[in-house]
Amino acid sequence: MRFTRLKPLFRSANPDPGAKPEDPVDAPGLQAAAVRELGDCGTLRELSGLSSDTSGCSDLQRIARERMAQLIDSGAIDFAALCATGANTEVLLAVAALCSDPRHLTQVLRVIGDPRALSRLVTEGSTSRVRQAAAHIIDDPEELKQLLKQTRDKDKSTYRIIKQKCDALQAEELRVAQIESDVAALCASLEQHAVAGADESYRACFERHEARWRLLEPQAPADFRQRADAAIVRCRQVIAEHARNAARAAEEKSRRKAQAAAEAEALAQAELETQRRNELAAVAAAEAAAVAAAARAAEEKTREEKLAAEALALRQLGGLLGKAQGALREGHTGGAAGLRRAIEEKLAIAPALPPQLAAQLQQLDAKLNELKEWKDYAVAPKRAELIAEMEALAGSSEEPQALADRIKQLQEDWKTISKGVVIDSEADWQRFRRAAEVAYQPCRAYFEAQAQLRQANLEKRRHVIERLEAFEAAQGGEDPDWRAVAAVLREAPLEWRRHFPVERAAGKQLQNEFDAALNRIQGRLDAWQAGNAEAKNALIQRAQAARSQEDREAVDALKRLQMQWKDIGPARRDQEQKLWEEFRTHCDAVFQRREQAIIEQGAALKASQQRALALCSQCEQAAALTGPELLAAAAKLPQWRADFDALGEFSKHE
Repeated sequence: MRFTRLKPLFRSANPDPGAKPEDPVDAPGLQAAAVRELGDCGTLRELSGLSSDTSGCSDLQRIARERMAQLIDSGAIDFAALCATGANTEVLLAVAALCSDPRHLTQVLRVIGDPRALSRLVTEGSTSRVRQAAAHIIDDPEELKQLLKQTRDKDKSTYRIIKQKCDALQAEELRVAQIESDVAALCASLEQHAVAGADESYRACFERHEARWRLLEPQAPADFRQRADAAIVRCRQVIAEHARNAARAAEEKSRRKAQAAAEAEALAQAELETQRRNELAAVAAAEAAAVAAAARAAEEKTREEKLAAEALALRQLGGLLGKAQGALREGHTGGAAGLRRAIEEKLAIAPALPPQLAAQLQQLDAKLNELKEWKDYAVAPKRAELIAEMEALAGSSEEPQALADRIKQLQEDWKTISKGVVIDSEADWQRFRRAAEVAYQPCRAYFEAQAQLRQANLEKRRHVIERLEAFEAAQGGEDPDWRAVAAVLREAPLEWRRHFPVERAAGKQLQNEFDAALNRIQGRLDAWQAGNAEAKNALIQRAQAARSQEDREAVDALKRLQMQWKDIGPARRDQEQKLWEEFRTHCDAVFQRREQAIIEQGAALKASQQRALALCSQCEQAAALTGPELLAAAAKLPQWRADFDALGEFSKHE
């Protein structure tokens, strides 16, 4: 009913011949207002160009398309059914571009399907929204590369979309190429390892290769998987064969070592026996010669020497007796007992004692016997206590070192209480000594094991030095594996310290060799890191200079510098973080400046959007008017349209 009243407005843009000339009716304005009131009908589709190639006013056609978009947004028109009618694709694109739902535009573009047609829309589309939507649809790599050149300096938003797609395609190509390269390199490493000779590091190297292969295997071609599986089987066979050979070699080495030890011991015993016989014969010959030479002279001097010796011995005995009696008077029992033993030795060669000296000796012996009995009575309980403590240590659960210290302390205590005169203590001493030997058995085994451990650690340290020198020789070329060098410098000292304790003298020599090898490798690493630090300082200077360039040029320059930074190896640990923070400071300054510009641009777009919404609201209010008010509002349409065109760009989703 409503359409029936509005239809006459679209028959002609000329006034009715019967109307008065002074009639102020604005026919185009009324037509536009009427179009905005139409529902889904043939007239609306005809005016918009969907059902015919209309030659009407372009403004009226635009208004009809805007009305179609409003009906689609409200659900009054099924856009999918509209596309299925086979309507003009260009008109469908124009209508879909006016819809608030971006999926409608994508749906029309997918109906087109032809990459070349989509490419033309990217470069020649009527609106930025159409160009961007078409750019999102295109997936053909060749078309994307061609469009990247065509849109570089024309449409920034469309160029950015095409650039992101090209970058994604390039990244995927690089990723696939890298995987193929890694698969081929790792497969070649496995095959090379399968034919290499086995050593101590063979198994660890194979396990690292196998672990990396298991990560890449799902993405590897079938022929590489077959080659890798065959190489892995061969490596495992090599490891098993190496283990068998090592076991046989160890057994043979042990047998030869035992045989050599037995032969050496037998040879040493034979040499010792021969030497002893030779020495005895030499001594006997020398003694016989000396006796024969001195016999005659001795016979002549015997009488005189005997008399002199007897006189000297008596004088010495008298002196020793006097000293012993003086020691007793001063309470030095031990000293007196020692002097008595010296007197006993002199008595063996001295003549018969005069009565005076014999009486003094009897008095000394009586006094010493009295003191011996008293001291033995006082010390006997302490000896029994020490014997009991030593016997209690048999089978002790103490640590070997602590047990050895305890045994030594008891032995020192025994010596302390045994100083001086002791009567009939030999049996106690033998019992104490046997208890000490029994208690020391665990300590003896422990210290023997410690000696073997020190020797084994010494051999392991020699092996570490050999491996370190072999690694140094392997990395002596023009392109060392610096990551492996850093790992060796970090892990070698840890492994070295694990092999402890060692014999002090031999260990000191090995320590000097190990430190020298590490210092040589560390010197090469320091020189490489110093070169990296110089290169990064140069990049920092260039980043600082980029801050004075325009935003786009500065951002592009910094991105290139960041890629170069990644390609440069690390500097020393105490320099790396400082260099990176200085470099990042210059980068952040440029990126923050660009971010601020984007924020300001967004604010400008938002302001334009608010003014556009206000104009749309005025137009919508005018469309709801009737009669003179509608005519008065229609008179403002040119000004509103001019104000809208002057707003400039909006954000892409608006």
